[in-house]
Amino acid sequence: MAPKVLGAKRGAGGASQRAAAPIPGGPPQAEVQVATSGERANVCLRIRPALTEEEGQDNTALQCDRANRLVWALGEHEEGVVESTAPRQYAFDEVLEQHVGQSEVFDLVAMQPVQAAMDGNVGCVLCFGASGAGKDFSLRCERPGQEGLLLRALALIFSGSASLVASTPRGSVRSVPDTSDGDVRVKVSYLLLTPDQQVHDLFGQQTLESNGSDWLKRMDLIGHTALAEDATWETAASSPEVMRHLSKADALRTESLPREGSHSLILLKVKGERSEGVLVFGSLASIDAMRGAPGSEMANEALATSIEAAGKCLEALSRSKKAVPPVHESNLTTLLSPALGGPGASREGVT
Repeated sequence: MAPKVLGAKRGAGGASQRAAAPIPGGPPQAEVQVATSGERANVCLRIRPALTEEEGQDNTALQCDRANRLVWALGEHEEGVVESTAPRQYAFDEVLEQHVGQSEVFDLVAMQPVQAAMDGNVGCVLCFGASGAGKDFSLRCERPGQEGLLLRALALIFSGSASLVASTPRGSVRSVPDTSDGDVRVKVSYLLLTPDQQVHDLFGQQTLESNGSDWLKRMDLIGHTALAEDATWETAASSPEVMRHLSKADALRTESLPREGSHSLILLKVKGERSEGVLVFGSLASIDAMRGAPGSEMANEALATSIEAAGKCLEALSRSKKAVPPVHESNLTTLLSPALGGPGASREGVT
């Protein structure tokens, strides 16, 4: 089983349809970001800038055409295998090159899912790539001027603006409000799916009983608000308070809950005008964790299956909503069912 990256492979006729297609030979700084809202999915490729230790290395494995949202990937060369060196072409909804900043990434990738949650529906952003691809940087960076998707989403929820820079007579300064402008409150939960796909509640420091069929029945009956209802949810009135909850849980994480090879999900419940919306930020396990030694079988079949199931669900969303997303195939996709077009998904405003 080969590792998959969510993209769309172009056929000989030039037409493309977004699918779970492999992109072999990609550099470690290539990260796939998937955003869903309602029953739509946008698949974006982001390439982070080269690190100091990478400067001077061959970083031409991917060639990008942002205007046409295309990527060319050079083929892998394995010993004893004769393979054409012709690059393969893939299409994405957005191609974000090294110079694209965090603010623009938020606008293109996360704005719509955040707005969906604020309107009482479901929004989701998933990041996937190799180790070092920049998933944590994209999602949880807190450095001034380089704040990630999570902090920008919280700023929009609490203050009505995703901008984290305020103008003053002395210039621009970072502006992350300690409290919201009104009575805005969010509930936050933090889950970890380990390599064996057990679901751990990091706030409650407990393992959730995995009963996918019951989860799906509850979400089908109640809707998206039943997502992870058995997990511990903390209430927060500001961005710093949310980040403190997450940092505390990270500090308490034991060695038995490894970061490498695990999916992490940050869940937010936001009070909308009509109902409570749900926003999910997920950092999926790296491609490296799925791979075995060169030429061997997949190192972690359960982990690979969860990624494959997510790919199938997103592919179903890209086919004019005629296919049923197979959310039952893994704990990951069962948990994310409302964000992947399964039970609990919003049926309103679909275009």
